[in-house]
Amino acid sequence: MKIETQIESKDFIKFTFKLIYRKLFFKALMIFGIFAIITSIPQFFMEHSFASDPYAELFVGLFIVFILPVFIYFNAKKNYETNKTLQEKVNYEFLEEKILISGESFNSEISWDKIYRIEESEEWILIFQNRQTANIILKSCIGENLNPLKTLISSKNVKTKFKKK
Repeated sequence: MKIETQIESKDFIKFTFKLIYRKLFFKALMIFGIFAIITSIPQFFMEHSFASDPYAELFVGLFIVFILPVFIYFNAKKNYETNKTLQEKVNYEFLEEKILISGESFNSEISWDKIYRIEESEEWILIFQNRQTANIILKSCIGENLNPLKTLISSKNVKTKFKKK
């Protein structure tokens, strides 16, 4: 089965945000930031504030909730623009014994037993080579081959996380 895909900048940025904010640490950090903002605002109207500096608390909350995502956005955009292989059209060929991956500037093959895991999200199939490195395939490029692809992957004894129907 052959699939051709190309990731646009907006897709990569969206992917980066979803990957970062699905981690428990970042979810907790956002809750902490929102809590810091909410609890600091009333302190400006109280005569005897319990906090030593409501400005610091407000700044920390605003940084976490607003500034940190801006940094993540620009970092993802820079990573996409400086990594030319991310911008290439990539061809995937799923064979019985391995996956062939080729672009304009590279060719690689991965045997099924070397794949760390494969995940399905709303928009992507992610082929993880290790805990941090994944090949991204847009589901819109897979089309009607999605179920046959999932069947092939399921037969390969690879750790998977597919969406339930």
